[in-house]
Amino acid sequence: MQPKRSLIYILAALITLPLFGTVAPATTIDVIQTFDYPGGIATLPQKIEDQTDLVGTFITPDGRVRGFIYKPLSHKFSPALIPPFANKGPTQGRGINFKRHVVGEYLNESDGTFHGYLMTHPNCITPTPTPTPTPTPTPMDIPGASAMATESDLPFLDDPDVQPFCPLVYTPFDLAGALSTIPLGINNLGHICGTAIFSDETQPAFISVKQVVTTFAVPDASATFAFQVNDSGQIIGYYVDSNGIAHGYTRDSAGALTYPIDVAGATETLLLGNNASNWGVGRYTDVSGVTHGLFYVTPTDILTYDYPGATYTSLTGINKKQEICGYYNDTAGVSHGFVAKVNLTGRGKPNMNPTKAPVKPAYALPEVRGIAAPAL
Repeated sequence: MQPKRSLIYILAALITLPLFGTVAPATTIDVIQTFDYPGGIATLPQKIEDQTDLVGTFITPDGRVRGFIYKPLSHKFSPALIPPFANKGPTQGRGINFKRHVVGEYLNESDGTFHGYLMTHPNCITPTPTPTPTPTPTPMDIPGASAMATESDLPFLDDPDVQPFCPLVYTPFDLAGALSTIPLGINNLGHICGTAIFSDETQPAFISVKQVVTTFAVPDASATFAFQVNDSGQIIGYYVDSNGIAHGYTRDSAGALTYPIDVAGATETLLLGNNASNWGVGRYTDVSGVTHGLFYVTPTDILTYDYPGATYTSLTGINKKQEICGYYNDTAGVSHGFVAKVNLTGRGKPNMNPTKAPVKPAYALPEVRGIAAPAL
């Protein structure tokens, strides 16, 4: 039975970012590249793993919602991620780890519930004799890009000239007793975090470690979201209070919560990802209704960021190399993805000349029964 209240549902991302000390005044976030999923009218990256591959969601001109993987260093997109048991319903890519294992959720359009999936590729086949490995790409047109590690960087099925071939395996992921399950992040150990809704209309966060699930909630929250968990078991996310306002929080490996975490003067603050050092990214909305990206170190040490010329900026994921993924809205209201880098030494100013994404027609997010429309 579907709960009476609408499932609080957001389109967001998760990040992992290693930094040490405090954010220096000259620290900047510099854009490396922008990108759009081919044929999509909105591109919304969600997480970036330690070898720079990222996962996200795109929207097609006819309103379909699909997950994808993107390899920024070779400029390659995967085919749309569509679990065979999803009945071609709206599907999102939420979390990715260094093995390029992916979690996300799909909508069961017949009853309005959400269900999780785990995508792996355990049965890689290398022909005999083994061909000469394809050299690691080093794109010269991406200033400051790091060399991509290769030991876990498996090719896409549609790459005709690389080996091994790795068929994708999709496995359903649902919490026992939950009406809806939304996985939002996965770490390198395969631990999965997210949010779930139950028949009593509660919506806690969860962490699954070796198939042992623990649920938790910020006190008095109407919904709690665990957006990412790092390899040390530290979780970052946000919750919605009894007044419908979003605030950030963190949870340490012992289960202790730190909340609320808010940007001063913000009307809402969302923390969407963390890294091995438990530095985070997210976004906040100011009193004028403008949404800005944020880079989080401690509750009193937060750097804000706006993509140049954008009307909306969200930072959704971060990795141990201080690479960030996110998206921005242009003046036409179109969402484009980008990859950026935290510059600790700081040039004292952001990169104002990134590669520009093409401008496309404005779009509207699809309306789905039983879901609060996500803000962009």
